[in-house]
Amino acid sequence: MLRRCVFGLLLLLLAACGAAGDSPTASAPSATPELARAATAQPSPAPTAPPTAAAPPTATAPPSPTPSPAPLIDPQSLALRPDVAAAPPPDLPQYVMRLVVDPAAGTFTGSQLISYTNTTSALLPDLVLRSYVNFPPDVMGDGGDTFMHVTAATVGGQAITPQPEAQDTAFRLALPQPLPPGQAITLTTEFVGTLAPWDDGSWPFLSSYPFLGVWDSAANAWRTDVTRFPDHVYAEAAEYAVDVVLPADYEVFATGSAVLSASDGVTTTTHFVSGPVREWAASFGNFNAVQLRSDGITVTAYAERSADLDLTSVAQQADQALRVFNQRFGPYPYRELDLHVIDWHGGDAGIEYPGLTLILVDDAVNQRTPVVVAHEVAHQWWYGLVGNDIYREPWLDESFASYSSIIAIEASDPALAERIYAREIEQPYRSGVRNGDPPAGLAITDYTSFNAYYWAIYGKGAVFLKQLRAAIGDDAFWAGLQRYYADQRYHVAQRADFQRAMEQAANRSLDGLFNTWLGQ
Repeated sequence: MLRRCVFGLLLLLLAACGAAGDSPTASAPSATPELARAATAQPSPAPTAPPTAAAPPTATAPPSPTPSPAPLIDPQSLALRPDVAAAPPPDLPQYVMRLVVDPAAGTFTGSQLISYTNTTSALLPDLVLRSYVNFPPDVMGDGGDTFMHVTAATVGGQAITPQPEAQDTAFRLALPQPLPPGQAITLTTEFVGTLAPWDDGSWPFLSSYPFLGVWDSAANAWRTDVTRFPDHVYAEAAEYAVDVVLPADYEVFATGSAVLSASDGVTTTTHFVSGPVREWAASFGNFNAVQLRSDGITVTAYAERSADLDLTSVAQQADQALRVFNQRFGPYPYRELDLHVIDWHGGDAGIEYPGLTLILVDDAVNQRTPVVVAHEVAHQWWYGLVGNDIYREPWLDESFASYSSIIAIEASDPALAERIYAREIEQPYRSGVRNGDPPAGLAITDYTSFNAYYWAIYGKGAVFLKQLRAAIGDDAFWAGLQRYYADQRYHVAQRADFQRAMEQAANRSLDGLFNTWLGQ
């Protein structure tokens, strides 16, 4: 990570935190980027009871930071490109976190100070924190082998007992007094968890801390969805300041920018700030890295030192995608983009996080890697910057990322992009047509199987975007995407928001086209 040491701002930070390609061949895999092993997967029945959790680590969590009524985070600009970063919405949640990680034991402890403003119209009797790492194993058998538990919480200095629910994926905090609309509150948490090394020996830290839930105004309740499909995180954008404490022989890169690193010879503490992001993630280990600059953005591809992987190609592929998407969608606002390249011997896939994405390769960087990289870089816009309800409108990020990979590749090789489109998008779409042809705009619970979801979201939804582009023309299509991005950046968008942006750009109603492909 690019480290920026600005002494005056560091004092503020410490005070706030209380802590110092080639053409693909016909034999190439046919699954789409994030779910390469899922093309033939079938969902297994949801468990009737939550999985049994292992006992929490015995290590004592560090004390919570002292709450302060002052703004929690000042130097977020250190993570943002000053020439393009738009002002975030007012009243974003702010997280100040401290993580103490012991890879040898496979455990971590943490503390948080969260500043939250009630931006709903409801009088809130409680808050809900999500633990996405506690979800049961997904349809491919991944997950369920680590956990995170909230062990203590306070609101305004008053202790609150966290109440687990939704298969231990949510912790409800009853407030001492209901929180009126427009009012702010400060809470602290302590949490403990486990983590496990990946195939390459690194330790990705993914969705493993307490998240604020999302309020459902229509239901007048907090969302506590649980799914066995792979995507889990539904979150509002927030700002993060995070201290990571690791043994001194470990390295870390993460969402945002590292602004301070200090070691006492036993442990190293690295401080990160994020800017407005959908969530925060990190990777721990010992890494080789290849770094380059793209449109003022530092792009770094990392891999464990024991891995013999072509990091230069991955960094260049991300560079190409960033340049195309900056032009077509609107500017990427962060100073950095990190790619953790992992040889996982399980096909080619990717997993997106803001400012950090996992690129999973099958033994080596190969002819399919550019598609995976472009798909995951596109998620920085569609999911990260423009959020969506992944349970009720998953097409708004996955269909967008699938078609965006074609947009990235066609900029340099239109013929190759057409061949990739036929394999990665049209092929699953045709499979869906042969199996009931459900609309692409359904909630995940409305698809009869994981395959039906996969064919509709990664296939049909991306075909719809290509058909929309053909119907209104390139100029209107790019203008509509840029309007949509500018209007919805840092928000949670819905179908109506995208349709409105496209209709404004095309200067006509698009009801018929949207309803045909997405459903009524």
